[in-house]
Amino acid sequence: MKKETIAKTLIYLENDDDFNQKWFKFTAKSFINHIDTLYFFITPTIHHWNEDPRKIKLIEYLRKYKDYADNKRENMPIFEDIHENLEVRPYLSAGFYKYHFGIRDKFDVFICESCPNDKTPPIFVQLRSQSLWLDGIKNAFDNACDIVEKILLKYTLVIKKVQENRIDYAFHTNYIQDLMNFFPEKHLKNMQISNFMRFSKQGYFHKDSVIVDYFTLGQLRSNNVFLRVYDKTKEVCEMQYKQFFIAIWLNEGLISKFDEFVLKRVVLSGNWHLKDRARCEFYAIYGLDKEKCNEINSKLNNPDTPAVWFTDYANGLVPDVTTVCNIEIQTKRKFYDRLKESMPIVTEEDGYKKNIYNIYDQLTSYIQFITIDTIRFIKYKGKNSQIPRSERPTADWWKRLQTSKCFEDRIDFIDIPYFRAYQYNLDEEIVKSMCIKKMAAMSAYSNYGSCDFENLSVSDDVIDFVSSLNDNDIAKYWTAKDKVRKDIQVKLDKKRIKGEKNKS
Repeated sequence: MKKETIAKTLIYLENDDDFNQKWFKFTAKSFINHIDTLYFFITPTIHHWNEDPRKIKLIEYLRKYKDYADNKRENMPIFEDIHENLEVRPYLSAGFYKYHFGIRDKFDVFICESCPNDKTPPIFVQLRSQSLWLDGIKNAFDNACDIVEKILLKYTLVIKKVQENRIDYAFHTNYIQDLMNFFPEKHLKNMQISNFMRFSKQGYFHKDSVIVDYFTLGQLRSNNVFLRVYDKTKEVCEMQYKQFFIAIWLNEGLISKFDEFVLKRVVLSGNWHLKDRARCEFYAIYGLDKEKCNEINSKLNNPDTPAVWFTDYANGLVPDVTTVCNIEIQTKRKFYDRLKESMPIVTEEDGYKKNIYNIYDQLTSYIQFITIDTIRFIKYKGKNSQIPRSERPTADWWKRLQTSKCFEDRIDFIDIPYFRAYQYNLDEEIVKSMCIKKMAAMSAYSNYGSCDFENLSVSDDVIDFVSSLNDNDIAKYWTAKDKVRKDIQVKLDKKRIKGEKNKS
């Protein structure tokens, strides 16, 4: 949202500078970057994977736990002597990599029983975004590798080589607020220099508007490079996952406190189209026009109020939410094979982690190559339209992207526990909201047709529910409770931190 647009809203005009600075301050045209996805292959020192007796023993063990998980349709702990949070998730596989184990929000490991040929690595690892952002790229990679190494050693298998398979470079920015008009179809060829042959746009209809929330260059199935730009704020809210990004964006100035107020409420609902309701709720709390506040509260308390009413009423009253887009450049194996001769080996690591360490130690060089030689957006309007496309200067927004700092280099790592706690606290609120709805539904089922239904209190409903549990239900409860406890330990590193961040 542009600052001049915010300054024209009623909530801004009727409040003083202190209020407006507190709620609507953000840094326009900001960028932060980080690796968001890292997939890699592991090859053990083994001549014939398919027939090796050590592999056969490992697969037998994995198959047993996969069958447990699939049959019970729940996560099963595995290799607890290596790490207490390792588990197998039911029905999870990746093509012919049928066997899985991993740590929630950290990494997933997939192992194949039979490789199609001797050149195919038998082990495939996916590092999760939350671990990459909050643990750090190198720490996330080391943690996964070290655990896989210990598991393989149980079967006297040794890691020979680790090879990158896919790395996504993510650039979060508030520069782009309108994807439809920022990338106009008729100028797409003129505004960028690349070898991409295809593009696509996706969006949705909202009231009388057409909104684009996804733009791509290239082909997703390509084994080289693919660029996507999408509304990250919308994704975080709808998926009810990765809420720590809201804290990061606020910390880095990409969004305002007002944006955070709205986004937190939308996350709890999981419905992006309720953001306008949250915008109205903000005015009802902080607005000075009591007549408007009363009208909003009346509509908020009426479950039959259509969503479009809040959209119409919010416009002009309060700002819209600042959009954070993710400009994500997906790179795959062929891209790195092509760069091997031009990118020197700079890492001092001489073991099996050498390939990934070398990319990590040259992240800036890789980003420069990708954003200059692979894809570059250029100025194309006015006098620049008369210049040959290859000679046009780089667009301002792309220069900002090229020179943006990696999140790890910008952030003070004393803030990381706060980001973890932020995720935890919103997760807790989501679970509470779900419990309220489920408990109300349980009461409705249990007391259907009862004349006392409307007189039952919350305490009555809770006691009624607990009284309905049998021994099997209670056993399931304790199992679920222990599992969630372990999940929380992973998310917070065994530290529960509440409240607002207090920076000195």
